[in-house]
Amino acid sequence: MQTTETWITHLRRWSPVTALSLESARFDTQLLENPELLSIDVIMVIWHNTGVTNLPLKSSYGFRYHSDLIGGSLMVFESRIIADLMLSDVDRAAWKTAIHDENRLQKARPATATRVARAVRQRLERLEAPFWQALRDGDDQLATQVAFCAALARNPLLVEFLEVVVTDAFVTRAEILELYHWDDFLDERVYRDASIADWTSASKRKMRQVAFRMLAEVGLLESTRSRRLRPLFLRPELVGLLERHRFTRLLNCLKALGPR
Repeated sequence: MQTTETWITHLRRWSPVTALSLESARFDTQLLENPELLSIDVIMVIWHNTGVTNLPLKSSYGFRYHSDLIGGSLMVFESRIIADLMLSDVDRAAWKTAIHDENRLQKARPATATRVARAVRQRLERLEAPFWQALRDGDDQLATQVAFCAALARNPLLVEFLEVVVTDAFVTRAEILELYHWDDFLDERVYRDASIADWTSASKRKMRQVAFRMLAEVGLLESTRSRRLRPLFLRPELVGLLERHRFTRLLNCLKALGPR
């Protein structure tokens, strides 16, 4: 700081400096020495835009899926309402009024409304505003597909399940998506996220239940009972949004689930 003030004193002899602003910032010295090491936030941005996953992580972070599948399925009705609030850019007070006082999500308890609103918002925040508008104003099929994209953007684990298991089922012309497919998939994903080994059996079953319900809601499964696979017919509007906003991996993933 003293050196900076000395230089300012010298400069004022030739230039009329009338104000001094100081910006203070922290630097990650490890990152400066090894710029190839990336934080999980940067990894997620690259993942959404390019689909590249084999990127180095800082050892202090480690890779975690941070799935919210236990929180609920697509929740299209609730997502339309949250999308409208986000498009209106309401402040915290107006948000609380809509969720608690007006009970727009039509939940029995304020705590449930708060939890659902938070979960849906965290999903939609992974997408851009044009997706929110399509979700709010589109018909049921389009809204459901946008809500599915939001859930995928929030849950890389589900994306990888589609890429590895469901796509393979279509390629091999399997008719049924078996329950054990999810269990085997989680066992295999432990190599990426070691914490999966610590998940309880009840949590894994709940995640499987929600994941399969999502697939049924979007039309990839005939029903959660039969689990019969059906191709996904993507809406052109959604394809255009994914292309314009460069959700390359999501688009490729969904296209692979289409009719052959």
